[in-house]
Amino acid sequence: MHSYCHGCLNLLVKDGSLRCPQCSLIVTVKDCTSGLKTNTFLNNLIDLFQSKIKNPEGISCSSCQKAVTPTHHCLHCNGFLCHACTNNVDSSCATLDHKVVALGEFLSGKHDVEARLCQQLFCHDHQHEPLTFYCDTCKTVLCKKCHLLAHAQHPVVTAAEAVLTKKTEVTALIEDLEFHIKSIAEREDQLDNDFEMVQKAAAGIDKSINEYVNKLTALLLQRKEATLVELDLLLKERREQHLSMKKELTGQKEREIRTRRFAQMVVDLGKDIDVLSMTEVIKGRVLELERFTPQLFEMNIPELVVGLKEKALSEFKHFVLRITKERFEGTEVNADKRVSLAVALPHSIALSTEGNMSLIDTLPPKESFQAMQVLHREHNLTPRLTILLHESSSDEESDGWLEQSESSNEYHSTDEGATSDGDDWFLNKVFPPTNQRPVCVGAFEINQYMDFATPKITGLTVNRSGEIIMCDKANDDIKWFSPDGIAGNCILPPEPEGSLPLCGLAMCGDILVCSSGCYLLFLTLEEKLLQKIKLRGPHPPYAIASYRSSYVAVSEGSLCSVSLYKTSGQCVGRVQPAGCQGGKFLFIAINSQEVFIVSDFFQKKIILFKRSGEIVNVLDTSSPLLREPFSLCVDSHDHVFVVDQERVLEFTPDGIFGRVILSTGNGLEDPRLLTVDKKQRLILVHKQDYAKIFQLT
Repeated sequence: MHSYCHGCLNLLVKDGSLRCPQCSLIVTVKDCTSGLKTNTFLNNLIDLFQSKIKNPEGISCSSCQKAVTPTHHCLHCNGFLCHACTNNVDSSCATLDHKVVALGEFLSGKHDVEARLCQQLFCHDHQHEPLTFYCDTCKTVLCKKCHLLAHAQHPVVTAAEAVLTKKTEVTALIEDLEFHIKSIAEREDQLDNDFEMVQKAAAGIDKSINEYVNKLTALLLQRKEATLVELDLLLKERREQHLSMKKELTGQKEREIRTRRFAQMVVDLGKDIDVLSMTEVIKGRVLELERFTPQLFEMNIPELVVGLKEKALSEFKHFVLRITKERFEGTEVNADKRVSLAVALPHSIALSTEGNMSLIDTLPPKESFQAMQVLHREHNLTPRLTILLHESSSDEESDGWLEQSESSNEYHSTDEGATSDGDDWFLNKVFPPTNQRPVCVGAFEINQYMDFATPKITGLTVNRSGEIIMCDKANDDIKWFSPDGIAGNCILPPEPEGSLPLCGLAMCGDILVCSSGCYLLFLTLEEKLLQKIKLRGPHPPYAIASYRSSYVAVSEGSLCSVSLYKTSGQCVGRVQPAGCQGGKFLFIAINSQEVFIVSDFFQKKIILFKRSGEIVNVLDTSSPLLREPFSLCVDSHDHVFVVDQERVLEFTPDGIFGRVILSTGNGLEDPRLLTVDKKQRLILVHKQDYAKIFQLT
């Protein structure tokens, strides 16, 4: 629908085609541009315009051809008439129906519409023949000669007849265009509204980031001042104690100096009688001074523990930009299903720019900012800010693992079954997706023996062959099952006594180790007792774990320490991480890097620490995942698995990332103990006397 003159079009022809400069449409040109369809409408407008810009004084009368100034213009003939010829128009049959108007009115544009309707269109091939016919085959207008010559065999109708049908078609097209124009106008308005939403969201994010940073700064300053005040109080207390003890020591020293001086004077200057009479007095005084016992100065040296080291803080993703999908292809999307900018910190309140409070139990996508821009541009996606300062304890499981684009790192569901296809790693940072969840591959009853009591499993492990071994406290025995859960041997440890209930269980190479009361028993697979070691502390039960074939670690409860024993019975070390006093170590696991993972029953924590005692990480109930951590284990990839109420959690080796992998939606009923074999099978023991086997991926 774009029109150009032949001169311009000829310059655009290249290799038999030309590209429209406006819309880039490519048109094939066979011979030359003269073969292209002529825009008669535009040409006639040009003719009308040119007829109006002619100087009337320089043209002759179209009728009498005299060089006189014309006074009128014939709309039908498109000719200029003098005054005399104008009067003769009505006297000729040929011009009787012609419309003649004053020249001034014509030039002013008063009769442009009439002139346009009266214009005759002439044939391009037969220039003096008007176009009065329409060829339905060639879809073009014809003159009389074209009709008789080139189009003699084609169905031809008069232009007046054809225009009746064509006007209806064009009218329908106009209505379609009006509808599309209205739709485009609505899209323009929607585009403005969408961009306004993006601007508001960006402004909200900017404000939220500033508020978050300000609050975090204020919190850090508050913690700083509180810690410094605590340090000052401690220092003041120690200073007062120091001064008091020093004063006491100084007084004692002065008394002893005076006694020594007096005794020396008696010896040097006294008579024999003086020495004899004063000896008992001096002796009594010296004995009295020697009975002095100085107070002990409390060597509680303060030590600063920084939660986030500088390196970890620099690598920590404080802000992750996510995208909210408000609409796609005209369909409204649930407002909760958004991807936003998340501020990740190990606390727990989810705040959004809308002001609502909800737990964010999934994590943001890994797409870059450029990808985010593309998503917004193509799919109307709006950024939002979510600050993860978790304080809520109601973390409903996500209905799916993240697709790494809003399902994260944020699809939130009230269904506690975590069984869909996303990848929803919770907690402190964005976690690489695995897109898999455990699959139940088997289940078996534990009470396959002729037990006199309902089994109470307190220890669980697997050997190198994948056989499942359980410690049954209620029946004082150790039960063996095949990898598929078929009952095998039943070991009765030596000297089973009611006061020595079985508890922990571990395999250290080919040695079976179990804790029984306050003792650690080392057994061969033939039930031979190798060693019986008295454990530290008076409070069983003792959970145990082995580090390869090197040693067995014993969790020592309220001592908040771990003792290490060789299979020979030798204690080769004790580990007591700082700052754990007041807790009670329960279950324990050791990963391949010799990092100890223990659950603190009293303080509801999971503590990761090295053999040196250095703490790697502490997970507590301030995170959105942990509630009441119980038993735990590690797999061959050093991932940590934790039983927490009616759920099983999985954490990365450093404890930074975590997710719910099993819950009541997977049929869990009061899970108790768990372990993972070399084939990445998770064995989960339930309180109701049965076990399930899940395949990890």
